Amino acid sequence: MAFKNRCTGDAVTKQSFLSLAWLDSMSNMRDTEDTLEQGDSGIDLQAALAMAGGDVRLLRELAGAFLDEVPQLLGSLRSAVDEEDSESLRSSAHQLQGVMQCLHIDRARQQARQLELSGDGETDWRAAEKLLAELTSTISSATGALTKFLDDKA
Repeated sequence: MAFKNRCTGDAVTKQSFLSLAWLDSMSNMRDTEDTLEQGDSGIDLQAALAMAGGDVRLLRELAGAFLDEVPQLLGSLRSAVDEEDSESLRSSAHQLQGVMQCLHIDRARQQARQLELSGDGETDWRAAEKLLAELTSTISSATGALTKFLDDKA
């Protein structure tokens, strides 16, 4: 499975990915009837589909796991900024960056990377707050697009 090695360390919980790996190994059928468009969401669904080995059903499972996990990751980032905890900021931003990479949500991945780097050395907490607001907005757009993607053929 192409995405497994890149995503299991930093992304959605390992249990979710083990479930996805099982689904991938059990499914030889490819569902290509779905229309995948990037739009304004910042998601490159075609690249995410390629990462999932062309399996739309597997991509749907990954998107569902993302929607389940992202609120917790954003909450961890929010807590890190509120508590001015550089170590937690770096760790949470790094985890979120991995999730964004797996689904090819490139703008959010770049923003998470900026947040991770902002936790190095002397952290500018005002700048971190601004970056978090931008990241939250970007993820909101991506979440809406992924929800629509999942609902399109529910």
